[in-house]
Amino acid sequence: MEKLNFIFRTIKQKPLRFLLTALQISLGVLAATLIFNIYFGFNKLTQRSAQSLGKELLKVEIYSEFVYDNGVGRSMGNHFLSAESMQELIENSPEIISATPINSSFTMLVVDNMLYRAMGTYEAGAAFGKTIPLDFIVGSFYTETEEDECKTVISENMALSLFGTTDVLGKTIGDKPFKEAPTTFYLITGVFKKPPLVINTMIGNMHMIYTPKYPSSNRFINFIVRTTPEGQQKAIEDLKDLIFKECGPEAIADIKNASESLNEIRQFTDIFLKILGVLAFFAVVVSSIGILSIMLVNILERTREIGIRRSLGTSQRAVFFQILIESMVLSLGGGILGVILAFIITCLFNVSNIFAVFNEIFALPNLGFNIEAVLVSLALSCVVGGLFGIYPAYQAAKLPPVEALQE
Repeated sequence: MEKLNFIFRTIKQKPLRFLLTALQISLGVLAATLIFNIYFGFNKLTQRSAQSLGKELLKVEIYSEFVYDNGVGRSMGNHFLSAESMQELIENSPEIISATPINSSFTMLVVDNMLYRAMGTYEAGAAFGKTIPLDFIVGSFYTETEEDECKTVISENMALSLFGTTDVLGKTIGDKPFKEAPTTFYLITGVFKKPPLVINTMIGNMHMIYTPKYPSSNRFINFIVRTTPEGQQKAIEDLKDLIFKECGPEAIADIKNASESLNEIRQFTDIFLKILGVLAFFAVVVSSIGILSIMLVNILERTREIGIRRSLGTSQRAVFFQILIESMVLSLGGGILGVILAFIITCLFNVSNIFAVFNEIFALPNLGFNIEAVLVSLALSCVVGGLFGIYPAYQAAKLPPVEALQE
């Protein structure tokens, strides 16, 4: 306690110097806290997604391999399951709840005579709504009886972009495969929120799902299967048996659950965040260099004081730890200031959207403020402050008392 009182008296003598040093440290800690916050928040988000749907959803791709000069390639479309055989499997397998093909399309949309190029559009029957859990703001997914009609559901982002509101039930969106083609108008039956991350990683961006136009849309080549959590392994075995029976031994089934898809995404983000983490560490180190210079100047100004304390019996060890603790307290003060700044920025901005630079799939919700990020950042600032305080503490401890008093 005596050491801390002495430190605070020292800071009180030169408040501006210590404040500027703390501000310099806070900038590095600010960057580190934001990066650590994204890391811990993203891990929690993926864990929640995996727990909620990781044992329910399967992504299946049926393909065959061919050999060419540079290696082995994949060929999709030659082998598929029919809608009838899939329906029979669902009826006979209690572990499988539903299944839907994933048929993405690149189309042009017409709204109020304006032409838009759309991404994230899919042709799908009503089974899509049963298989993929979507949270609707207004309306609902179209039903099986409406599959023969031109119906569609759109994302909240698409509704706001095209109409400026989510109150679009009963409005229509025109669709044409290319500019000169005739327009087919689809009636909007619902507007859904952004799907969970696990859905986006398995399927991709989803902005519009509409009733199928062609019979080929019912072929199961690339599809999603929803299972009971406890029966997923049995469902995988049933799917492999059906694919072998229907498509032959040359067909290969690539089956992944939602947790495996999330792990692939986490591998990418972990590499990116580790790079940012290294940069954050160096940011803290560079910002803490000021501690070294400030503490050396401080020792020069307090040479006589150190000499008096040494002549009164204070040991070199006590002087060493006094200066070391001073540097750590200074660094901790800057760290606390950096954490406060990071909290304010997190409340004002969604910094997690840094991943959206790579793909819209990674447009994450605000991940909040994680206590783990605060603890790691403060610990890092204390450690770095201590490291930069070792040399000034050593210099102060080895000052001869007589020479220090002469100074």
